[in-house]
Parts: sequence; structure tokens; C-alpha cells
Amino acid sequence: MISNRYRVTTNLSQRVSRLNPSWRTSGAAADPTEGFNKALNLVGTEFTERVHSYATEWWEAYSVVQAAVDSRFDVKLTLRILSL
Repeated sequence: MISNRYRVTTNLSQRVSRLNPSWRTSGAAADPTEGFNKALNLVGTEFTERVHSYATEWWEAYSVVQAAVDSRFDVKLTLRILSL
């Protein structure tokens, strides 16, 4: 089995965890509330963008592909199986 040498470290949970204060941070800079508020904004923005993408792009593309699949048995003179 081939091991993966590349590791993705930019997923949402890892980006949120990086907003926590460092273990070496002390005083007012160690307040986790600031990191929590940043994380809340990050996750909220990510969620809003994802929902907007599904609503405006994915759903329309799904409808186009579904219509093409539904009409796949309608063979025309152009001999195309799927027509998008």
C-alpha cells in the first residue's frame, strides 16, 4: 500500500483550531473569547457561502443534468445520447 505524503491541513476544523491562543500566550492575548468570535465569523461565512452556492449553482446544474438523463432514450438524428 502506498502511503500519502501529502496531508491536507486547510479543512474547516483545522482552520478554526488555529484560532485558539497559543499555549505560550499569556495575559489578555490568551483570552479564548476573541478566537471564538473569529471562529464564529469564519464558520458563519463558510456556511452562508456554501448554502448560497448550492442554491444558485448546484441546484441549477442538477436540474440540467437531470433533464438530460431523463431524456437519454430520446435518440435524435444527431446521434447524441445526452444533450445538455
